[in-house]
Amino acid sequence: MSYMKLGLAALAGAAAYGASHRGHRAEYVGHHMVTEDGAVYVDTAFLNTMKQINLSLDHSGFGDFYLPDFGEGRVDFRRTYQEGPKAFSGRTHLVRDASGGKRIKQIIRQMEKAGASVEVQA
Repeated sequence: MSYMKLGLAALAGAAAYGASHRGHRAEYVGHHMVTEDGAVYVDTAFLNTMKQINLSLDHSGFGDFYLPDFGEGRVDFRRTYQEGPKAFSGRTHLVRDASGGKRIKQIIRQMEKAGASVEVQA
């Protein structure tokens, strides 16, 4: 198969994937999941698309990231070794914040409003 055909096949796959996610382009859609006990998990795409709402993460090493405090409370994105839902891409990260979940809820609302993330179920 030629590189051109491979590229077209990849684009078709991405288009089909994006269409299944409320019309958003797949390469720009992150995913988040809130469990029954209130734990929040996000995928790598979520971390990468946070720039769409003008948030920039700092790397704390070993696949972990954090959003600095800026007076609103630090948010930590800790990689996990568990497999996320099928829709998740890349690593699964457990999200914790210093405000008892308030800040991450605000971020998720902003991400959904911007079309940068969709909620998925386990």
